[in-house]
Amino acid sequence: MVLMCLSGAFTQKHLISGYVYDLETQQALSDVNITLVGKSAGTITNDQGYFEIMVETLPALLYFSHIGYAIDQVLVSKASQRKIEIYLSPEVTQIDEVTISAEVIQKVHLGDTLNVIDYAVDGDRMILVASPFRKQTDQRLYLTDLQGHHIANLPVKNMGKQIKIPEHLTPEHVYLFEDFMGSFHVLTRQNVQQIDLSGDSIKISYTTSYPNFLKYIFPIKLMFGESLFFQKSSKMVNSTLRTGPDAYRPQFVKTVKDPYGDQRYVEPPRTQLKTVSKNVSAPIISLNDEVLIFDFFDDHIEFFDSIGQTKRIIPIEFHSIPRTYFWLIKTRELNQKEFKQIILKDESTNKIYALFHHVGHRAILKEINPDNGNIINEIEIPDLPNIDKIRVDGNVVYFIYQVKSYPYYTNLYRMKI
Repeated sequence: MVLMCLSGAFTQKHLISGYVYDLETQQALSDVNITLVGKSAGTITNDQGYFEIMVETLPALLYFSHIGYAIDQVLVSKASQRKIEIYLSPEVTQIDEVTISAEVIQKVHLGDTLNVIDYAVDGDRMILVASPFRKQTDQRLYLTDLQGHHIANLPVKNMGKQIKIPEHLTPEHVYLFEDFMGSFHVLTRQNVQQIDLSGDSIKISYTTSYPNFLKYIFPIKLMFGESLFFQKSSKMVNSTLRTGPDAYRPQFVKTVKDPYGDQRYVEPPRTQLKTVSKNVSAPIISLNDEVLIFDFFDDHIEFFDSIGQTKRIIPIEFHSIPRTYFWLIKTRELNQKEFKQIILKDESTNKIYALFHHVGHRAILKEINPDNGNIINEIEIPDLPNIDKIRVDGNVVYFIYQVKSYPYYTNLYRMKI
């Protein structure tokens, strides 16, 4: 009995509770993340800024984090300190700037409070897939303004689904997807959920099964006028088709062929690796009153109207490198080492960019003149490790990369063009 009593005494848990406030306004802060050092458990404050958390032993070190506020910590060392009040300091200074090789990049969200996994720009707001400080399993959807100020957040379990995107070499984890109507979806392990951004809230409006998503939503690349443009691709051919009120059956718009598609991405036998391949990429975008399809294998951009009729064709050379065979025959071949076969469009300015990124070198965006297919500007992205998810909006380049300082999170950064 004595041993049982002693055991019970040593395993007695302690309740720590308190309130979290804004240091300047003295207002209660909701959705503040409280984490216990050395443990995966944590909690958040309610609408009144109140929280409760159970700890097994004292002293206990608690971290308090919230978007737009500096991280604070409190050491609760004895029972008399188990009811506490915390005042977080807003980060009211300018967004952090880092100068690398004379270039200035800015951290989008304030404070080192989020590990950003994916993001999307929606007008004057952003959607972030991220986890709070020291709680990487607590993934959430965050709604912020373009400066990173918190508007709302929504916990979503099991975000991310590995999908084989036809135009990519290997499958990748997809978290956010923008469909042909401009609506955003979050992909989970079980299904696809559409995001509703009504007012200043973020919530889920409906769900779609993966078979339906991959069959009816994923292949559609563009809605233009009353037409839907979708693509089917293989190692050799990419076919663009359209449907609309005048075309109840799919109509062919354009075929892009890679004559060496069945050989282009095959690894040499000596590596003893499985065959690595990708389907033909034929980026399609809308610009003003036209639809543009890029053919990197026949060296041109073809322009179409809203019903898929060809209007004009302009040549391009930015994607290829010159070749000479036997000192007699001169030709051009796809630049596989640097050119990613990715076209990015800035929806706010209608500027078009081709993405180049050679391993071990800087990523470069080359702006394309749609009137003649020439390159008119080059934007070098800072030479940082593990840059990923490059996007352009409003003359700003966004990207994420993992910082080399504690807490080693992947942060979202931007750079003005």
